[in-house]
Amino acid sequence: MSLFDRDYMRSSNQPQNGFTADGNNMMWLLIAVNVLLFILGKSYPLYSFDIKLLPIVASIFSHANFGHIFFNMFSLYIFGSLIARRVGFWKFFGLYMTSGIIGNLVFMALFHGQYILLGASGAVFGIMMTTAMLDPDRRFVLIFMPFYPIKTKTLIIAFTVIEIISQIGNAHSGTAHLAHLGGFLGGYLFTLFFLKKQIVWNPLKRKGSPSPQKAPNVTFKVVNPQFQKTPVTQKELDYLLDKISRDGINSLSEQELARLKQAREQMQKGN
Repeated sequence: MSLFDRDYMRSSNQPQNGFTADGNNMMWLLIAVNVLLFILGKSYPLYSFDIKLLPIVASIFSHANFGHIFFNMFSLYIFGSLIARRVGFWKFFGLYMTSGIIGNLVFMALFHGQYILLGASGAVFGIMMTTAMLDPDRRFVLIFMPFYPIKTKTLIIAFTVIEIISQIGNAHSGTAHLAHLGGFLGGYLFTLFFLKKQIVWNPLKRKGSPSPQKAPNVTFKVVNPQFQKTPVTQKELDYLLDKISRDGINSLSEQELARLKQAREQMQKGN
């Protein structure tokens, strides 16, 4: 199968099969539901209805103001887009709900009845934890730390320390730091039980974490694509395209991206 025969390389004008149950679609669906309920909630807030389990669940889809929902949904997109496809449609939904519910339960265990819980932060923190466990060496450049890339696993450790210090130092700040920590716990447990084979980094284990899957007999020798002479084989190309299909193009390393670019140039030259 060639590069241009793949579904994701076809023109967007070509007919599609409609909605597909992949993780990315679930991510966008969750964002859409949160935004819709935020708009409707201005007139009919979810937490105003007298249903016993509603505060635990409804709060995951409720937000106090525009800034609150914007940063939660932006974070959901940033981290969710990295793992949604490999996690899958229903497991991504399960991860979101499990992290949010456990985050709320942890918070309510200490502050039950004292505050109204609002926000998808616990769910988002759980997704962040899963992203770190499946893709620990992905690098981010943070707005408040420009030009200093930080690995996902380092980011999670830093956030955990910050949330613990914030909870101890100012437990009644109005920010549900315990829900964030509970979200981390929910994401960790969900990943441990339902995504075990995909785990690359386990924050509670010092050794023995499984390594990411590698293609058999495929070697990437690129250091600088400018000096690459070896043609890209069909086997190597199939591996790259399957990885994009499964995990998204962001999952490719710099070397793999260089090889993909070289493969495209080979095809254009009729090689």
